Amino acid sequence: MAASSQLELVQALQLACSQNPDELKLGEKRLESWKTEGGYYSGLAVSIREALTTAVGAMMIRTVCILICVTRLFLETRLLMLW
Repeated sequence: MAASSQLELVQALQLACSQNPDELKLGEKRLESWKTEGGYYSGLAVSIREALTTAVGAMMIRTVCILICVTRLFLETRLLMLW
């Protein structure tokens, strides 16, 4: 699936997940029409993998930031106890 087609697939998936009934129908219609084209399922797999990678990466960054804050707070508390 070409890069432009990949982008179209992502946009169609976003529409298909919309809470707006008109957008939902449009997204479903686009996805349904592409099912018979070559590269549809591999493009879908790539889109899902990229979405998971992005979500996991963002979650890991947030977790590291939280750990840094907790560690800092712990060290500051320990230093205050020593004084």
